[in-house]
Amino acid sequence: MASDAASYDVSCQVQHTLFRLYFKNRPPKVVKAGECFAAELYLANELGMSHAMVPSDSSSTPSSSSSSRQSVGLQLTAIPWTPVTGSHQSPAPPCQLHVAVKNPRDLLVRKSGSASLQVAIYMMPSMGRRPSSVLSVTAVLVVQVDPKCVAGGGILRAASLPFTLVTNNTAAGGSNALVDAWDGFSGTRLLDLSPIGPLALILEQSAYEVLGGKVWDAGWMVAECLRQEGYRRLLHDHDAGRHACLELGSGTGVGGIAYYLSGGMRQPMVVCTDLPDVMPICEANLTLNFGAESDRKADIRGRPLPWGDDAALTAVSDEFGPFSLIMLCDVLYNSDSYGPLIATLRRAIDTSHPPAILLSYRYRDPCVGQFFQQLGDMCHIYDITDVPLPADERRIDAPERLAAPRRRSNVLRAALMRAGSDGGDGCGGGGALVSCEDIWVLWCVPQ
Repeated sequence: MASDAASYDVSCQVQHTLFRLYFKNRPPKVVKAGECFAAELYLANELGMSHAMVPSDSSSTPSSSSSSRQSVGLQLTAIPWTPVTGSHQSPAPPCQLHVAVKNPRDLLVRKSGSASLQVAIYMMPSMGRRPSSVLSVTAVLVVQVDPKCVAGGGILRAASLPFTLVTNNTAAGGSNALVDAWDGFSGTRLLDLSPIGPLALILEQSAYEVLGGKVWDAGWMVAECLRQEGYRRLLHDHDAGRHACLELGSGTGVGGIAYYLSGGMRQPMVVCTDLPDVMPICEANLTLNFGAESDRKADIRGRPLPWGDDAALTAVSDEFGPFSLIMLCDVLYNSDSYGPLIATLRRAIDTSHPPAILLSYRYRDPCVGQFFQQLGDMCHIYDITDVPLPADERRIDAPERLAAPRRRSNVLRAALMRAGSDGGDGCGGGGALVSCEDIWVLWCVPQ
C-alpha cells in the first residue's frame, strides 16, 4: 500500500556503519522466465541489525518532520553468472536479462526498512545467438537503492543466491551445482573488481550472532581499495620475487578473494584461514566462486589456522609458503585474541624474507592500543587509508594514535561519487561505502 511504502527515514543510519540491503528469502532454485517470484528485502547495518533493532541517539534519531524524510526507491537488475575460471576472465554471457516488477509501487522501501516484491525475469539472447538457442542460464538478482533517492551516498547492494532461469518451454528438472548447495543462506554480496577481474559472489549470513559469516565493513573497504591501481601495485608488486598471500581470520573470505581477483593475469597464490568452525562458510565461498578444491584451477585455498597454534601455521607455511603478504580484515574486535594473534604474526614474520602485513580495522575499543604497541615493536606501521604510499610522513610512530576513530577517507569519498554510476557490471554503482569514518587501513613492514 502506498501509505506503508512511503518515505523511509534514511537518518536512522547508525553512525560509523555501512548500511546495506539484505535478502530475507532466497529465490526458487528454478525460475521460469516471465513468471513472478517473491523477493523480500530489508535494510540493516553490518551486524544484520535492522532499523527497529538499532538504539537511537541524538545524532541518529529520526525527525518527525516530513521534510527530513526521503522516499527510498530500489533498482533491480538480473545478470547471468558463472564461477571464476583459471583464465581470470568471465565468459561472454549467453543472454541478456530484463527484470520487471508486478507492482512498481513496491519499489519503495517501507517505513519499517523492508520491501516485498513480485519479480519476473525475461531472457533475451545475446547478439549473434538464435532466440531458441538459450534454454537455461544460472542467474543472480541484484537489488540496490536508487542513488538519486539518498542524499550523500549509496547503500550497499544485495545480490540473491544463484538460481536457474529457464525458458517457458524448458522442463524444470535436473540439478545445478551452483544453485543446489547453499541452503542456510538467503543472499550474497556482489564483489565487482571489473575490469581487473571477474565478478564474484560472497555468501553472507544475515544473523548478527554469526560473526564469522558477516561481510564486515573493513573487509569490504579492502576490496574497495583494490579497485584502485595504486593499492593493487602496492599489494601485488611490493615483492617481485614472490606472489603469495596468507589471510588470517578470513571469515567469509572477502579479503582473500578480492586480493586474488585483483591480481589479474598474474594469478597470485592465496590461502584463506580461520578457526575450524568458521572455515565452512569460507570454503563455501571458495567453492561457489572457484569450484571444488579437487578440480579448482584458481590458486586460492582454505585451511584452518587458529591463532597461537604453531603447528597449524607450520603446516600452512610448508604447504603454500613462503608468503609475501599477510592480510587481516577487521579481526581486532576481541581483545582476548590479541595475544594469540601477536604470537602468530611474530612467528609468521620470523623468516629471512618476512612478509608485509595489510591490516584494516574498525575502531571499537581503546584496548586495541595494546595490540598496536606490540605490533609496533615488530613492524613499522604506515597509514595508507587515503593514499597507498608507505612514505616516512605516513609512518605512525605512536601506536596509541590508532586507538581512536579515523576521519573519513578519500577512498570512501571516491566510492560515494561512484554510487550513481555504472560499476561495469551493468548493475549500477551500488557498492558505495558510507559513514565509515572510523576504519583504518595500515601497511606494516617488519623491522
